[in-house]
Amino acid sequence: MSLSKTVLVVLRAHEQETIALERGRLIAERLHCRLAVLVAGTQAELMERQAWLESELAAFSAAGQDICIEADADPDLADAVLRAQSRLQAGLVVKECDPRHSQLSWRAPADWQLLRQCPCPVLLVKRDIRWQGGKVLAAIEGQPQSERHRLLNQGILQLAALVTRSIDGQLHLVSAFPPPLQGGNPDELTVQQLESQWRLACIGQSASLAPTPAAMHIGEGPAEHWIPKIAGEDSYAVVVLGTVARSQFIGALLGNTAERILDAIHSDVLVLQPDNGEAVLTLLEG
Repeated sequence: MSLSKTVLVVLRAHEQETIALERGRLIAERLHCRLAVLVAGTQAELMERQAWLESELAAFSAAGQDICIEADADPDLADAVLRAQSRLQAGLVVKECDPRHSQLSWRAPADWQLLRQCPCPVLLVKRDIRWQGGKVLAAIEGQPQSERHRLLNQGILQLAALVTRSIDGQLHLVSAFPPPLQGGNPDELTVQQLESQWRLACIGQSASLAPTPAAMHIGEGPAEHWIPKIAGEDSYAVVVLGTVARSQFIGALLGNTAERILDAIHSDVLVLQPDNGEAVLTLLEG
C-alpha cells in the first residue's frame, strides 16, 4: 500500500468536543500534510452538524490548509474509519479516545479495532493541552522477541523522534524487563543484572536517534504496569506505543498490551503496528 502525507481526523457528529480536530490540524500544519476530516453519525446528525462543520473548517481553508471533508452514516465507526483511511491512503489517523473501553462487550470497542486493523499509526487524543516543548515517552522492548518486534521498536523510535523534533520537545524511553527466574540456579541473573542488560540494549537501539533520549526509565515488568507508572510520574505530551495485535476471538477476550495500557495513561497515546513502517517513513519524508 502506498500511503500519502494525509492526516485523517475522526469526529462523531453528535459530539461537541473538537480536541481531536485541533490536534490533527496542528500536526498537519507542522508536517505540511493534507488534512482530511471524517464526520461519522446518522443522517439526521450529519445534516444537523453540516453548517457547524463548514463554519469550523472554513477558517482552516482560508489560512491555506489543504483540507477535505467526508461524511459516513455507517453505525459501525471502526468500519467507517477504515474505509476512509483506505480511500485516502492516510498516513495517520487522529481520534478522540473513547473512555468506555472497560465496558464488557462481545465486540471490541472502535478504538481497539483501529489499533488492531489500521494500516497506519493511530493517535488517540485524551487531553486538550499543547504538545509544544513537552516530553515524548517512547515505549519499546529492550530485547525484541522476533523480527516483527524489532521492526516495531524501530517504528516507535522513529515516530517518537519525529514528534519530539516537531514540537522542540524532550524524548524519554521506557521499557519493562521480565522478572528473573526464581529457580535457585546460581547462574541466573539478578534484577540489577537484568536491568543493566536491558538498559544497554535500549541504548543500542536508540543510538542513532535525533534527538537522543534525555532519560531512560527501565524497570521490572509487566509492561502494562510499568509503562503507566512511569507515564503517571511526569507530564508527557504523548506516549508512543506499539502493538502486535491479536485478532479474532482471543483478541476479543484478552485484548493486547497496548489496549490494556490505553486506559491507564492520561496522556495522548500514539500506537503503531510492525507493518506501519511505510506510514512512518511517509510522515518522515520532506
